[in-house]
Amino acid sequence: MSRLALFRAWLRPGDWRPAREIDADIREELEFHYQALVDAGLEQGLTLPQAESTARDRFGPFERHARDCQWVDRGDRIMLVRILLVYVLVLTGAILYLFFGLSEERAEKQRLVAMLERQAVIANVKAAVEGDQGPVRWKSLNVVAQNEAEPIADAQVLVYLKTWPDGRFQGQPFAAKTNAEGRAVFKDLLPANRRHGIAVSVFAPEHAFAFHHQIFDGTADDGAATAQTVLCVLEPADRFVLTLVDPTGQPIADAAVKPSRRQTETGVEHLAYHSAADPVQLKTDTKGQVSLDWFKHGDQAEISVQLDHARWEPVKFAVPPADQPIVVPQPAG
Repeated sequence: MSRLALFRAWLRPGDWRPAREIDADIREELEFHYQALVDAGLEQGLTLPQAESTARDRFGPFERHARDCQWVDRGDRIMLVRILLVYVLVLTGAILYLFFGLSEERAEKQRLVAMLERQAVIANVKAAVEGDQGPVRWKSLNVVAQNEAEPIADAQVLVYLKTWPDGRFQGQPFAAKTNAEGRAVFKDLLPANRRHGIAVSVFAPEHAFAFHHQIFDGTADDGAATAQTVLCVLEPADRFVLTLVDPTGQPIADAAVKPSRRQTETGVEHLAYHSAADPVQLKTDTKGQVSLDWFKHGDQAEISVQLDHARWEPVKFAVPPADQPIVVPQPAG
């Protein structure tokens, strides 16, 4: 048999019927051919014993022919063993590849850490030679929330503080509630004589959330002010019920929902940093519904949705008039 024919036979799938049924068919077929030889001998004038003897000589070993036919027809069993063998070999190769690949990755990380440590040592030496900036002077942050008429008490204030220690960015979320005067105080939060930034989002019931963002380079600090004050003016919101549904139209219960962004009709953009928005996170009820008052009618809104602790996905929609429900489909993810 040629190599090509052998390879084709090695790959050929066999018969998926039960082995007993296959064996019965094979024996019936072989006996038919054997009996045909016997009948041919009888037609030639041989006696029955002579015809059977001649047929056996011409036919050859019956059981060997049966085994050969069984091997061919039941090749599926053999095929499965071969597929399993190939699978094991491929899996073994993948494991070895991952093992050596991860070893190389660990080595690369170790080299990177060593390089960064050397850079840090060099930076410390340069700072000592050039002179440092002196001690950090801390300043408080006061956030005042109000609407057009009066201060807003019990508003949720989210602050995302941005700093660049040793030239590397670092972000940290903070949260506080406003007092009866509409003021939330974050004591000694800001490094006044260092570069820093603040992203402030204010949430209050029946008010569309407001946002303030500002970067300070740290060079304009004169040491006189002890606090930085930020005023956030909130507009009335339009409360509505949002229903989250799956691709079949069924409501999705217990989905986590966070505010992300609102853009007003005049183009003003308000943001809520995701890592800071945990205090205002909501969940859909058994009907897949959640009541929202984060936005105002006419806003282009964006929220983040998380299903079953999976990745957070964005959902965008236009904010409807007050009390008008909205249905949004499950985000693709």
